[in-house]
Amino acid sequence: MSKSKEAVLTEDMGESVDLLEQTPIRFVYDASPTLDTIEDNLQAYLQTYGTYPSVLVVDNITNIVLDGSEEAQAGLEGLMDYLHALARNTGACVIGLHHVKGDYNDGNKPIPLGGIKEQIGRVPELILTLYRIPNEFGPDTLFVCAVKARAGVSDSTGVDAAELEFDGATMSIRDFPRPLG
Repeated sequence: MSKSKEAVLTEDMGESVDLLEQTPIRFVYDASPTLDTIEDNLQAYLQTYGTYPSVLVVDNITNIVLDGSEEAQAGLEGLMDYLHALARNTGACVIGLHHVKGDYNDGNKPIPLGGIKEQIGRVPELILTLYRIPNEFGPDTLFVCAVKARAGVSDSTGVDAAELEFDGATMSIRDFPRPLG
């Protein structure tokens, strides 16, 4: 991450620029986008590439500015309805990142469905919670649990999780290597 940051700051991105220019990916760095901002960027993507993006990540859903939303929870429920419709209308996998309640902020224990901040779990088709266990001798273990899966198996306690290798220095996530034999 530090090497990437330095390359961007010194405008010395070398081969990375060529690779990125060939990749249909766009980042919007608006800290408090509106729904119109999201719509405008989707239309720009559509005009540029002739299709909607396959994946749309909203980081963080609480940063979206909702007009006329007096109550935070009502606003977030409405936003979930909007994102759900957006996924259906564009065919994109829409991923909304969200926070958890204070008891789970340390990120080192299972996060149940009830640990999601403001309980906005009614609309999403799939809700994944993540936590990690540091490993001083190698990559950390990242646990991913489907606490809600409308079309599959879920565990609302957050205990039954898939284990992945996580290297924070490179922000790499992958399967653990399988032993030979």
